[in-house]
Formats: sequence, C-alpha cells, structure tokens
Amino acid sequence: MFGRLKITPRFVWIILFVCIVLWAIRGWFRKEEQVIFYSDENHYDAVLDELLKIRSPGSIGHYQVKTFLERELKSLGFQTKSEEVFEKFPITNVMGIINPNAKEFLLLSCHYDSKYMEEVDDYVGATDAAVSCAILLNMAKTLGKYLRETFSKRIDMGLVLVFFDGHDTLEGINDGFVPLYGSRRFLTQEASILERIV
Repeated sequence: MFGRLKITPRFVWIILFVCIVLWAIRGWFRKEEQVIFYSDENHYDAVLDELLKIRSPGSIGHYQVKTFLERELKSLGFQTKSEEVFEKFPITNVMGIINPNAKEFLLLSCHYDSKYMEEVDDYVGATDAAVSCAILLNMAKTLGKYLRETFSKRIDMGLVLVFFDGHDTLEGINDGFVPLYGSRRFLTQEASILERIV
C-alpha cells in the first residue's frame, strides 16, 4: 500500500497535524487532577500569634498553647494524642497522627515550650520553637488534602507530627542543662510508634 503512496512534505505535515489534534483531544478528555499547593500566609500568621507568648511549663501560656495545638491538629484531620506526666513539673507531648495503623511512619517534630529566663520577664522564644511549630502546622494545612488522601490509601506509611514539651530550662532548674524531658518520655512511652519510624 505504501509502495504506491507518494510521501510528500505536505502529506507528512497533514499526518503530523492530525496526530497533534488527536493528542490534544485525548488530553482534553483525560485531564488528570493536578496537585496544587497554595501558600497560606494568613494561617501561618494566625498560628504564630497563638504561639508567641510565654510557654514555659506550668505557665498559663503553656496550657493555652498545648490546647491550641490539640485543637489545630484535630481541625487539620489528625488523630491527636497527648498525655500529661509529671517529671519534676507537668509536661505534655502533643502528637497528631494520620493513618495510625500504618506499618511505618514519617515523623516530623519540634518542641513547643519556651525557656524560663529569670532575667527576662517576657521571653516568648519566637525563633526557639514558636516559628518551627507554626511552620509545621502551616505545612500540615497547606498539604492537608494531599496528605490525608495519600496516606489514607496506603497501608505501609503514616505521618506523625510531635510537639515535644519539657525541652528547655525551667523555673527552678536553670543550670544550663537542657532537660529534653518530653523527648525522653517519647522514647520510653511511644515504643509502638518509635519502632515504626523510617
């Protein structure tokens, strides 16, 4: 058949044009959902406003921030877990989990308490945890739909956000030793999750 068909430049251009039109039509009807992430600076600013207060364990601000973290994680679709323990003072790690039955977890964390400083009355620790907490929550909101959809379809992988407590120096314990009480508590109490972190 092609032996008798004369292939001219015009014929090649017609075939090429038809292929492009067919490819465009196929793409039009087969629009794949694109994942688009939008920056949400208003959310970030609102979260940071909630966190920029004195957050040393035992303070009113500490309790307010702990409660805010729990509420915010729930509103973002995370299952939350927090347990108050006493290690010379009350501390509470706040944890948000997507896909809690997964075989393995990706862990993202920061600490939310602020240092107790005798010489500074209003130390809010903006770059010492408040900003990192705001970034983590804003990331969870910005990627929220994608994270929930992706992790809900997987049995192998889940996501854990941990906001540690008892990280910094405290009232009456100001010897320069960083206690890391919340992190240590996590290592001893969350063995089932810890074993599955990748």
